[in-house]
Parts: sequence; C-alpha cells; structure tokens
Amino acid sequence: MRDHVSQEHWRINLQYIEDFVSVDVLEKQVSALSLDNLSEKETKGVRAFQKAIKRRQEGKSDDDWRNDEDD
Repeated sequence: MRDHVSQEHWRINLQYIEDFVSVDVLEKQVSALSLDNLSEKETKGVRAFQKAIKRRQEGKSDDDWRNDEDD
C-alpha cells in the first residue's frame, strides 16, 4: 500500500522555452546565477531548468521528467 499524499513536481519543457529564447543563451545566464540570493520558488525553478538541460544532454525526451532522480 502506498501513501496518498499530494506531491509537488517542478518540471520544464525546453521545447516551450525555445519558442521565446535560445535555450543555450538562457542556460549560460542561469549558470551564472547565485542560488543564495533566490527565493525558494526561484531556486526550484532553476533546479527544474537544470534537470531539463541534463535530460536533453542525455538524449532523453522533455517528457521524461518522471524518471528524474530527486536530490
């Protein structure tokens, strides 16, 4: 039997971002950020973006986020 509690999943589909900005350009800007000065929500967003980049580098689909290892 499993627990039935809500879980929050932060995910980013890079295909949607590419409609507005180059992911490579955004990745460079995000990598220069200091997480120390970000709110909890902003930090979660940055980490979701970094996981999406990692998935893409590994040749995985943007929709393969369910298989991400949580930190």
